[in-house]
Amino acid sequence: MIEAETVLIASGFGLPTGDLRTTLKLFGVDPQPVYRRPGTRVLGLAGSDRIAVADFADVLMQVERLGFDTASATLCEALRPSLQAKAFITNAEVSVFWHDRERHRCDPVLIGTGPNLVSGRQVTALRTATGYRVEFYQGSDGQPTDLVATAPRWRPRRRRVGLAA
Repeated sequence: MIEAETVLIASGFGLPTGDLRTTLKLFGVDPQPVYRRPGTRVLGLAGSDRIAVADFADVLMQVERLGFDTASATLCEALRPSLQAKAFITNAEVSVFWHDRERHRCDPVLIGTGPNLVSGRQVTALRTATGYRVEFYQGSDGQPTDLVATAPRWRPRRRRVGLAA
């Protein structure tokens, strides 16, 4: 386990300390209190909130899917041998395990402010250094409504054509 706040701030995310728990929750990660194993004469415990390394790798992968350049590949490669020895793995560990196979091929990411999918008109589109196409949309009032990030190697899946049952 690693201290989430230390790593995220050191990684350059620049998150204010008070918002870290909220930010991690947006990525589906909930820091857990961790304590040093107590000895026989210990009367009290002091712990700190931490996240598992696989959870942090999953956050990096999600940030990468928005077009940012992260060190997720290096971290996933380092974690994969320990995951191969486990019989059961978590959702984050599955993402780490399949990172090579899915990197830059995932479905587009949509971040929107309203209930509709991609509303408003496209304002601008750009290509990031990692090859992701990022499109920004705004409503008639000029306020941002949506952001769509598409992976460079993403391709729409073909519909299977078969006999109707």
